[in-house]
Amino acid sequence: MLPSAPIPLPEGSPLSLALPPGGEDKGHPAPRARAALNDNALRDLIEAKLNIKRAVGAAFILAAVSSVLGLLSLFGYRAFGASAFTLVHGGIVLGLGYGIHHYSRTCAVIMFLYYLADTVYSWVSSGEVAGIIVFAVILYFFGRGAHATFIYHSLSKGKP
Repeated sequence: MLPSAPIPLPEGSPLSLALPPGGEDKGHPAPRARAALNDNALRDLIEAKLNIKRAVGAAFILAAVSSVLGLLSLFGYRAFGASAFTLVHGGIVLGLGYGIHHYSRTCAVIMFLYYLADTVYSWVSSGEVAGIIVFAVILYFFGRGAHATFIYHSLSKGKP
Protein backbone atom coordinates (compact mmCIF):
# COMPACT_ATOMS: atom_id res chain seq x y z
CA MET A 1 0.00 0.00 0.00
CA LEU A 2 1.32 3.43 -0.90
CA PRO A 3 1.59 5.92 1.94
CA SER A 4 -0.90 8.72 1.67
CA ALA A 5 0.32 12.29 1.80
CA PRO A 6 -1.74 15.24 3.00
CA ILE A 7 -3.35 17.27 0.25
CA PRO A 8 -2.45 20.97 0.47
CA LEU A 9 -5.52 23.20 0.52
CA PRO A 10 -5.60 26.91 -0.23
CA GLU A 11 -6.31 29.19 2.72
CA GLY A 12 -10.03 29.88 3.08
CA SER A 13 -11.05 26.71 1.27
CA PRO A 14 -14.31 25.20 2.60
CA LEU A 15 -12.34 22.03 3.27
CA SER A 16 -9.55 23.71 5.24
CA LEU A 17 -9.35 23.14 8.97
CA ALA A 18 -9.11 26.11 11.29
CA LEU A 19 -7.66 25.23 14.68
CA PRO A 20 -8.98 27.07 17.73
CA PRO A 21 -6.74 29.76 19.19
CA GLY A 22 -4.43 28.63 21.90
CA GLY A 23 -2.05 25.75 22.05
CA GLU A 24 0.50 24.58 24.48
CA ASP A 25 2.30 27.91 24.48
CA LYS A 26 -0.84 29.66 25.83
CA GLY A 27 -1.63 27.15 28.57
CA HIS A 28 -4.15 25.07 26.64
CA PRO A 29 -3.45 21.55 25.45
CA ALA A 30 -2.93 21.24 21.71
CA PRO A 31 -5.89 19.69 19.90
CA ARG A 32 -5.42 16.01 19.08
CA ALA A 33 -6.82 14.20 16.10
CA ARG A 34 -8.60 10.89 16.56
CA ALA A 35 -6.86 7.89 15.18
CA ALA A 36 -8.02 7.54 11.60
CA LEU A 37 -8.67 4.35 9.70
CA ASN A 38 -6.25 3.55 6.92
CA ASP A 39 -7.44 3.69 3.32
CA ASN A 40 -8.32 -0.01 3.06
CA ALA A 41 -10.25 -0.04 6.31
CA LEU A 42 -12.13 3.10 5.30
CA ARG A 43 -13.01 1.53 1.95
CA ASP A 44 -14.20 -1.62 3.74
CA LEU A 45 -16.31 0.47 6.12
CA ILE A 46 -17.95 2.35 3.24
CA GLU A 47 -18.58 -0.90 1.36
CA ALA A 48 -20.08 -2.45 4.50
CA LYS A 49 -22.46 0.49 4.89
CA LEU A 50 -23.52 0.17 1.24
CA ASN A 51 -24.17 -3.56 1.61
CA ILE A 52 -26.22 -2.88 4.74
CA LYS A 53 -28.27 -0.31 2.82
CA ARG A 54 -28.85 -2.81 0.03
CA ALA A 55 -30.04 -5.43 2.52
CA VAL A 56 -32.38 -2.87 4.10
CA GLY A 57 -33.74 -1.98 0.66
CA ALA A 58 -34.34 -5.64 -0.18
CA ALA A 59 -36.05 -6.17 3.18
CA PHE A 60 -38.34 -3.16 2.76
CA ILE A 61 -39.28 -4.14 -0.80
CA LEU A 62 -39.98 -7.71 0.33
CA ALA A 63 -42.05 -6.41 3.26
CA ALA A 64 -44.07 -4.12 0.98
CA VAL A 65 -44.81 -6.87 -1.54
CA SER A 66 -45.71 -9.35 1.22
CA SER A 67 -47.96 -6.82 2.94
CA VAL A 68 -49.80 -5.95 -0.26
CA LEU A 69 -50.30 -9.62 -1.13
CA GLY A 70 -51.44 -10.31 2.45
CA LEU A 71 -53.96 -7.46 2.36
CA LEU A 72 -55.28 -8.65 -1.00
CA SER A 73 -55.71 -12.16 0.39
CA LEU A 74 -57.83 -10.75 3.22
CA PHE A 75 -60.22 -9.38 0.60
CA GLY A 76 -60.45 -12.68 -1.25
CA TYR A 77 -57.91 -12.13 -4.02
CA ARG A 78 -55.29 -14.86 -3.72
CA ALA A 79 -52.22 -14.25 -5.82
CA PHE A 80 -49.04 -16.32 -5.65
CA GLY A 81 -50.48 -18.50 -2.89
CA ALA A 82 -50.69 -15.58 -0.46
CA SER A 83 -52.68 -15.94 2.74
CA ALA A 84 -53.23 -13.95 5.90
CA PHE A 85 -49.88 -15.25 7.16
CA THR A 86 -48.26 -13.33 4.31
CA LEU A 87 -49.26 -10.14 6.12
CA VAL A 88 -47.53 -11.41 9.27
CA HIS A 89 -44.53 -12.33 7.14
CA GLY A 90 -44.42 -8.73 5.87
CA GLY A 91 -44.44 -7.41 9.43
CA ILE A 92 -41.62 -9.73 10.49
CA VAL A 93 -39.51 -8.75 7.49
CA LEU A 94 -40.24 -5.07 8.12
CA GLY A 95 -39.12 -5.35 11.75
CA LEU A 96 -35.96 -7.23 10.84
CA GLY A 97 -35.22 -4.71 8.09
CA TYR A 98 -35.55 -1.91 10.64
CA GLY A 99 -33.05 -3.73 12.84
CA ILE A 100 -30.63 -4.12 9.94
CA HIS A 101 -31.04 -0.38 9.27
CA HIS A 102 -29.67 0.16 12.78
CA TYR A 103 -26.68 -2.14 12.05
CA SER A 104 -27.96 -5.04 14.16
CA ARG A 105 -25.95 -8.19 13.53
CA THR A 106 -28.63 -10.32 15.16
CA CYS A 107 -31.40 -8.98 12.91
CA ALA A 108 -29.24 -9.41 9.82
CA VAL A 109 -28.46 -13.06 10.55
CA ILE A 110 -32.07 -13.82 11.55
CA MET A 111 -33.31 -12.14 8.36
CA PHE A 112 -30.99 -14.27 6.22
CA LEU A 113 -32.01 -17.51 7.96
CA TYR A 114 -35.72 -16.58 8.10
CA TYR A 115 -35.89 -15.78 4.39
CA LEU A 116 -34.00 -18.96 3.51
CA ALA A 117 -36.22 -21.16 5.71
CA ASP A 118 -39.47 -19.48 4.65
CA THR A 119 -38.70 -19.81 0.95
CA VAL A 120 -37.54 -23.42 1.20
CA TYR A 121 -40.65 -24.26 3.24
CA SER A 122 -42.92 -22.66 0.63
CA TRP A 123 -41.16 -24.62 -2.13
CA VAL A 124 -41.52 -27.90 -0.24
CA SER A 125 -45.16 -27.30 0.69
CA SER A 126 -46.20 -26.22 -2.81
CA GLY A 127 -44.14 -28.87 -4.57
CA GLU A 128 -42.69 -26.46 -7.13
CA VAL A 129 -39.62 -24.28 -7.19
CA ALA A 130 -40.72 -20.89 -8.45
CA GLY A 131 -38.87 -17.60 -8.51
CA ILE A 132 -35.44 -19.05 -7.93
CA ILE A 133 -33.67 -16.07 -9.55
CA VAL A 134 -35.48 -13.55 -7.36
CA PHE A 135 -34.84 -15.76 -4.35
CA ALA A 136 -31.13 -15.93 -5.15
CA VAL A 137 -30.80 -12.16 -5.60
CA ILE A 138 -32.63 -11.32 -2.37
CA LEU A 139 -30.75 -13.99 -0.44
CA TYR A 140 -27.49 -12.59 -1.83
CA PHE A 141 -28.39 -9.11 -0.53
CA PHE A 142 -29.32 -10.49 2.88
CA GLY A 143 -26.13 -12.54 3.07
CA ARG A 144 -23.95 -9.59 2.11
CA GLY A 145 -25.85 -7.42 4.58
CA ALA A 146 -25.31 -9.90 7.41
CA HIS A 147 -21.61 -10.11 6.61
CA ALA A 148 -21.40 -6.32 6.35
CA THR A 149 -22.87 -5.78 9.82
CA PHE A 150 -20.02 -7.81 11.30
CA ILE A 151 -17.46 -5.86 9.27
CA TYR A 152 -19.07 -2.57 10.26
CA HIS A 153 -18.93 -3.38 13.96
CA SER A 154 -15.33 -4.58 13.82
CA LEU A 155 -14.18 -1.46 11.95
CA SER A 156 -16.26 1.05 13.88
CA LYS A 157 -14.63 -0.12 17.12
CA GLY A 158 -11.21 0.46 15.62
CA LYS A 159 -10.22 -3.19 15.19
CA PRO A 160 -9.47 -3.55 11.48
